[in-house]
Amino acid sequence: MTRPDAAAAEPWLALAQADATVLAWIVAQGDAPPELLGLACFHGQQAAEKALKAVLAAWALPQPRSHDLTVLAQAVLPVGALPEAVLAACEGLAD
Repeated sequence: MTRPDAAAAEPWLALAQADATVLAWIVAQGDAPPELLGLACFHGQQAAEKALKAVLAAWALPQPRSHDLTVLAQAVLPVGALPEAVLAACEGLAD
């Protein structure tokens, strides 16, 4: 198996980090209103989605046209098993 191409993953990782930063900011607010908590969930899902797409890009695997984290996690499996906790988190965020 070839090595992953980090440069191909970089744009996706930058976007994932931006979503994670927004998520962290909202959580740090402490007493955030429900609207912001909903946005925190959205940005958490987006960060995970973009991180999985970074893995797919790095390994030059096909990227399913899906926002479903379980579908994306399954697409990553050809390059190695994901920890059970990651798969469970993908299922939780997909809901």
